[in-house]
Amino acid sequence: MTALNPHPPTGPYILIIDDETDIVDMLTELLGAEGWQTIGVKSAMGGWTFLKNVRLLPSLILLDLMLPDMDGKEFIIYQHADDELERIPVVIMSAAANQRQLRSGLEIVAFLPKPFDIPHLFELCATYCRRTLSTSGSRSDGTAVA
Repeated sequence: MTALNPHPPTGPYILIIDDETDIVDMLTELLGAEGWQTIGVKSAMGGWTFLKNVRLLPSLILLDLMLPDMDGKEFIIYQHADDELERIPVVIMSAAANQRQLRSGLEIVAFLPKPFDIPHLFELCATYCRRTLSTSGSRSDGTAVA
């Protein structure tokens, strides 16, 4: 796992999982300018490893659907099989045209088409980060959940 911005979060943050470094950099810059901390990871397996080893869980996951090692759908299946990780809201990001078909059967809070509608991105982050923060707690091992 290689975090693109490896500094550990000091508070609530958004985990970005996308294999395109330019997308992660752009999202990090945009969201950072609005006051959100981000951690970027370049693969689904990297994101999974990060989540299983980090002390402070993210408030939101922005997940690319098409990743080389494990697609977003498979990532979500693993996430929802984990009692501690299943409560983290996920927004799927994709350039695929058929949103309805892509969302079918997925437990996600939203679909964000590429190219991004920036105001919609900010709205999603504000909505789900705030909701997650109000229900935050700790993992079963006592570590914090953002």
